Amino acid sequence: KKMVKSVGKKSTTINPANFTFRPIDPSEVDAIKQLNDDSFPLTYGADFYEEIFSEECVGVACLDQGKLVGCATGRIENEERSFGAMLTGQKPKKRGYIMTICVNSDYREFGVGSDLLKKLCFSLQQRECATIYLNVLTTNEKAIKFYKNRGFTMTRFHDSFYKIKSTYQDAYEMTFLIPDSQAITTEADLAQLMIPVQSEIAIELIGKDSSTGSLISFSILFVSVLITLPLLLFLKSQ
Repeated sequence: KKMVKSVGKKSTTINPANFTFRPIDPSEVDAIKQLNDDSFPLTYGADFYEEIFSEECVGVACLDQGKLVGCATGRIENEERSFGAMLTGQKPKKRGYIMTICVNSDYREFGVGSDLLKKLCFSLQQRECATIYLNVLTTNEKAIKFYKNRGFTMTRFHDSFYKIKSTYQDAYEMTFLIPDSQAITTEADLAQLMIPVQSEIAIELIGKDSSTGSLISFSILFVSVLITLPLLLFLKSQ
């Protein structure tokens, strides 16, 4: 669809047919910074704008006839290995972290955010990430709904995660798991999986960051040692 929008005393026609997507470029760092400043309640420092152009990161830009109107950035990380995986020398699996997705306010009715998310997730999947996650303010109901409608579930609660204007605010961690990631060869393949999650049980599996969570993690590690150590000693004796 086309849409005429008034900007001050001027009006402009926005036509999604003119939108193009490509990797972000260092030459547009100022435009990316402006988009982020206009979209988020917190300010990203210089380190962030260096990191998004590093080998460990991917970024997607949306342009309307050469004008940057949207941007998404993500980072490739190594998952934490289980105790057993460390003992056997297994390489850590990769996961993708969505750092930012922002869209110019005049372009938020044309599916730009959804397209950026799909393209970013596909870029991360092509870098061998079978798990993709992000953090979102617990009060940002619109963003939470946006990600739920695209296959993400809330998997963790972070207490006092963001510091915004001298105030600490909580966040949810939301995760998208890609089943049979190796079978995904096109963006369309991945898009078919990014559908609303029907199970309320899956949506509400939230583990709070607390001493209880740490105790559970330690208990799991301790049990792993009790199970694995005798087996290793037995194998060594053979």
